[in-house]
Amino acid sequence: MIGKKNRFLQILLCLCMILFVGSSCLLTPEAKKSKKPKKKVTQTVMKGQLASPESIMLGNNVTVYSSYMYTNYELKLLTCIIEAEAGNQPYKGKVAVGNVVLNRVDSPYQPNSIKGVIYAPNQFQPVSNGAFARYLKSYNKDSAMLRSCQKAAKAALDGVNYVGDRDGFCTPAAFESLNSRYAEEGSVLKIGGHVFYKNKR
Repeated sequence: MIGKKNRFLQILLCLCMILFVGSSCLLTPEAKKSKKPKKKVTQTVMKGQLASPESIMLGNNVTVYSSYMYTNYELKLLTCIIEAEAGNQPYKGKVAVGNVVLNRVDSPYQPNSIKGVIYAPNQFQPVSNGAFARYLKSYNKDSAMLRSCQKAAKAALDGVNYVGDRDGFCTPAAFESLNSRYAEEGSVLKIGGHVFYKNKR
């Protein structure tokens, strides 16, 4: 009697195994994949570094494009320095000013942040004379010029570049009277009402 009972249990166990294996074979590849624990993938990108196109969002306040990661505050700073320095310039000239700021961020000779570059002593006249602060205060007041400058700032952060590695700019008059002595030979480029150049090292 005991032998028959053991045999019955063995048969029952075999049937259960067959049913279990059969049901797992019926799962679709997607269903099988969903049963595996998801692997969390994170990517740390410092400001100014290249970021992979797959990384679109890191946190609520950080946007990642194919070129630069930046906070909303840094977008505001870049927009306002473009507005202060090139608000009356064509769109390409606005982007070019943004390019200069970001080129300085990448330079080992300059601060490694947008804020640090903009507030570096004696670098941007609108910062020194208070105009930049006024643009920061009026940042939330919508205007066609603000939208154009913000669009230019985003384009520069997104990798649009009209000046190469040039890290200086000024008016043609200022260039002729003073800044030309600091420019690398052959680096001068005129866009709108500004001259862009690479500083000698």
